[in-house]
Amino acid sequence: MSGYDDAVASWYAELRAGRPITWSAHLAGGGRAPGTPVRVGAAHLEVVRRLAEHLGNSADFPELADRVVSTAPFGRGRVDIPLPLPGGPVPGPPAMDPEQIPAGELLRIAVPVLAEMLESGPVGRVRPVAPTRRPRRWGAPRVVVHGNPGIAVPLRAALRRAGVRESGRSAIHVVLVAPVDRAVFGLWTARVRRGAAVRWRRIWERLAQAPVLPPAIDPGRVLDELEGRVRPDRIHLVIADSPVVAAGHVAAYLDNNDIWGVDLPTWPQIDLARRLNWVHAARLDRHERAINVAALLDLLDPGHAPGLGMPAPPPRLRDWALATGHRIGGVLAERAAAGGYAVHGDLEEVGRVVSGVSARPVDGPAATLDTAIEAIGRAWGRP
Repeated sequence: MSGYDDAVASWYAELRAGRPITWSAHLAGGGRAPGTPVRVGAAHLEVVRRLAEHLGNSADFPELADRVVSTAPFGRGRVDIPLPLPGGPVPGPPAMDPEQIPAGELLRIAVPVLAEMLESGPVGRVRPVAPTRRPRRWGAPRVVVHGNPGIAVPLRAALRRAGVRESGRSAIHVVLVAPVDRAVFGLWTARVRRGAAVRWRRIWERLAQAPVLPPAIDPGRVLDELEGRVRPDRIHLVIADSPVVAAGHVAAYLDNNDIWGVDLPTWPQIDLARRLNWVHAARLDRHERAINVAALLDLLDPGHAPGLGMPAPPPRLRDWALATGHRIGGVLAERAAAGGYAVHGDLEEVGRVVSGVSARPVDGPAATLDTAIEAIGRAWGRP
């Protein structure tokens, strides 16, 4: 083998043993110990290093390392990026230090590895949509939930858990209202959960180009459907940017402490699920992709924090997002006052706040890569 091949092989031997030494540190320490030749670039090896850093020295880590280096990258990007080697040029494309490789390049390898794990068989219990129900409270108010599916679906599950009926002529109609960016996130979450691979930026572009916003974003359209057939005193506007907040408002109104919500996934978790759908698109139908997304999210802990850990709207659509939030908030305030609807939460927040604009931004690909490494580690650790 050449000096370059020797250095790469010896580094992979270190990584394969579960020692997350960096390429530069490996070279500084000599970097010429014998090793099995490995014909992959810097991106594959950096994913192995990050997994070794995450998992530690586990007995079966060599098998996982071999799986990573045998996985072909997915999508467009650079092919087999060489590692820099002091003392001479490396043939092929420009070399790059593994720690400087963009997160998007590493995701082209990490996501297919995760996809194969999920596609090859169950990695754990998939959380059911409707857990075991509590006994129904006969005579208690019934609730029908309308609006953003990202929040509405888990809120309906919370009501079912608490034994609250979801139909009937005397039902209370809950209309979910959220700041625009949280509403878009909820819509995006619901679509990705159903197997879609639409990008965060693209869903904003589609909404901005649409002649009419969907009811998931504009609750005024829900009121259009309810007014005239539902008594005003049965219409409740619930201002909530997560199922937890929504469930809290409903629980307080119904005086039912059995109602509790489940957090939304984080933005990186949904972005990872979106990429997983993209990888699976050629082999699995939408229903099968949705099953794998559920399995992925079951591996990960929810970590929703209102207004944090979510990118702002695309820069060129920020003004549109702010103007849309002001418009929707103003219209809802007028209609709530005119119709006498009950309002739970601060309706002014809808027009005043687009939470992602002022929130701490998240580095999208880097955060998604960290989540992918965590997910692979958890999937690998399952029996």
